[in-house]
Amino acid sequence: MNLCPDHLQDIVNKNYSKINIPDKEWFDECHWKGKLCFNGIEKFKIYFSGKTIENYLVNDGDEALIIKVLPVGTNEKITIFDERYHGYNALLIENLMGKKFSEETIFVDKDGKDIFEIILIVNYNVDFEDEYPNKETLELINGKSETIENIKRNAFDFLGIIIKNELGNVYNILELELV
Repeated sequence: MNLCPDHLQDIVNKNYSKINIPDKEWFDECHWKGKLCFNGIEKFKIYFSGKTIENYLVNDGDEALIIKVLPVGTNEKITIFDERYHGYNALLIENLMGKKFSEETIFVDKDGKDIFEIILIVNYNVDFEDEYPNKETLELINGKSETIENIKRNAFDFLGIIIKNELGNVYNILELELV
């Protein structure tokens, strides 16, 4: 089964082996990972609504964490995560549609760099067959009905982002549990 969330299908590929991941064992155990690639472009600037703490992106209390990328050489930002819409919590647990968000900021890593190769990591720990036995569809928090197969792809409960800057330094900048 393809576990890539629907909103990322057109902007990722599975070619993540070019980035040397520190402590790679945990990375290999993740359910899905993909390298961002938009129309052949693999370098991005990251914009976010939230804040940073020690090189990590985090939400800002009552405000939603929203992460967008800008492929280098283009002027079209692409949303890769919006806490109000993406993941297990937003789909099945809590209506976050009214959550405010702060002004967008460009992400600059601890080396002072702002252009990156980006790997996304997604994990799924909910056993939908066990949690929702004999169901083919579920009603989402927004009232829409979706198939279990669609929900399995989109109701991820962990999202991670790993970046590689132009110096070759690799950093985890997001480790977010969504349950």
